[in-house]
Amino acid sequence: MATSTVGGRLAKLAGFAAAAMMLAVLGGISFTGRWPTDATLEHLTGDGIIALPAEQVAHVDIVASGKTVRLDHTGGGWAIGGAMLDPGIAKHIDTAIRFLNVSSPRRSLQPGEYDAAKIAEFRLDPPKLLVSLVARDGKTSSIAFGEPTPAENSQFVHLLGQPTIALLSRYVGVEWQMALDLAERVPAAAVNGKERPKLLFLPMSFATIWAVEIVQNGALTRFERDPAGDWFHHLPGHVHTPGGFVHKADPSVAPLLAAEFTALERASVEAVVAKHPDEATLAADGLEHPSAIMMMYARDSLGAVARVEFGNPTPDGFGRYARVRETDNLVSVPRYVAAHLDRLLEIAGVRS
Repeated sequence: MATSTVGGRLAKLAGFAAAAMMLAVLGGISFTGRWPTDATLEHLTGDGIIALPAEQVAHVDIVASGKTVRLDHTGGGWAIGGAMLDPGIAKHIDTAIRFLNVSSPRRSLQPGEYDAAKIAEFRLDPPKLLVSLVARDGKTSSIAFGEPTPAENSQFVHLLGQPTIALLSRYVGVEWQMALDLAERVPAAAVNGKERPKLLFLPMSFATIWAVEIVQNGALTRFERDPAGDWFHHLPGHVHTPGGFVHKADPSVAPLLAAEFTALERASVEAVVAKHPDEATLAADGLEHPSAIMMMYARDSLGAVARVEFGNPTPDGFGRYARVRETDNLVSVPRYVAAHLDRLLEIAGVRS
């Protein structure tokens, strides 16, 4: 009984500490308009499964669902179809390559530990995702990404030409999926020069996003996916412990949240007001201290992979000024885009 009481007190203290920390963070956001960065995964060191560094890669081919995307490495960064990618987007490609350089397999399966049936079960032939790094000397290193392990902390991968199957930390494959998602959302005209460009508001879809935070009126509301991938409102005031409570989305609410996120990822930009706006321009359009901020997190990311800010209404009243930090463009979007955030908060019951 005493142990249980002490454990409960410790959990409450941890909860109070976490709440105090979040209040401090919110205070910082309100004052500076900026969200703190996290570099936990920026200092990984180790022996990865591919030694080729990003600066020696000429281009990358990513194959998934029968489609191939080619990313060319130029002196100024990364490009697709001749169109340069924004630095905030291109960094995901560099990060994905670096993860291959420094992430050691958790375990390797030797040929006697698997057979053809297991290869199919691991979804390595054909793979869910095939990444090929082509070096400047023409040599190619290809890695197939398959299913996650039952514990969902690793993923089955196969370096083509090697006899072993490796269990690699899941965040490596997630980063490559994100790189593919970002590349596929580049305007079509930039890729083939024929179709009318449609500039999507968000640089990525919600396919690889596992948590979303909305900051509005000094309050933070967090949405997450449960183990099945369904969305739910993550209520504050409790502490997660190993072997503890696992969230399960409400089946009547999850589709409503998913619909709003889907609408957001399909939203397009009406106009690019300024590329790399200065502080005076941001202040004039209400983005020095944004009225609403949305942060998007990948499943294994502690830091936000995208930060979206909303400012003042446009003069005609039909739009809203906004900024996505990863592209660093000041844009105008239809008014209903910001309304999706309001709707998410209404569904969560934190706004009437």
